[in-house]
Amino acid sequence: MPSQRQQVPPPPASQLVKGNGLEKVELQVRTDLPLEQRASEALRLANEAFALTGYWVSFYRAVLGVEGVVDRLFTTREEQAYFQTTQEFAEIFKILAALRSADVEKAEAIEPQRVLTIRMPVSLHASLAKEAKMLNVSMNKLCLSKFALRIKPEFVPIEQGRPKGRKPQVGRRTLTKKRYR
Repeated sequence: MPSQRQQVPPPPASQLVKGNGLEKVELQVRTDLPLEQRASEALRLANEAFALTGYWVSFYRAVLGVEGVVDRLFTTREEQAYFQTTQEFAEIFKILAALRSADVEKAEAIEPQRVLTIRMPVSLHASLAKEAKMLNVSMNKLCLSKFALRIKPEFVPIEQGRPKGRKPQVGRRTLTKKRYR
């Protein structure tokens, strides 16, 4: 009589993993899709992430963060620029906004935070303050919303001479693959 092996179920396509005080949404991303189908795949996975977590930080990390769904589906600037023109892109940011509105807990409970100090002209600061007041949100919430959106490369000025300020680093004090997986 042949031995009967127990059937081990395959791992779930999407799951929520908690550990080290962090919450991580794991999503199975199909990177073999044609470009035209990737936007709907990104939205499908964003809806799965939305169903798994109530924290905007976890959702952002899984869908829009470094090595998130969008990063894995749209790997070039051209592909990312294409994605930003789709209705699915807008829907994902609506989900993010809904999560940010409902997330009453502090984000630092989910992931450590960093402080960013930036220099800007007084007129730009005044415009941001006016916009925040019109939207009835804090400057911090408004700026986080703007930072979460990816900008088209043609809207970023070319650096003249040596870059000023700190250079972006991946390392001890920034989000790395190892630390937040």
